[in-house]
Amino acid sequence: MPSMTEPYPSTLVLSIDEMKEVSRCKQRSKMIRWFRENGFTFKVGLDGYPVISRQHFEKVMGSAAGGRQRTEPKLNWANKV
Repeated sequence: MPSMTEPYPSTLVLSIDEMKEVSRCKQRSKMIRWFRENGFTFKVGLDGYPVISRQHFEKVMGSAAGGRQRTEPKLNWANKV
């Protein structure tokens, strides 16, 4: 049975503890505001906490596939005089 601080399977959505760590907010209303201001879309659970999928979190934070996506530098080899 899930605990009150971890009501959802952590593999699908962020845990409450993870959301508190990321947002640096303990209050639900401040946490919701922080996630909205930072481009997250989510539902609010019956407990009043945001429900954010791990996949969406990784996409917004730029860490899909386990780390920041590396971009190759765009080199301009044409000599400009």
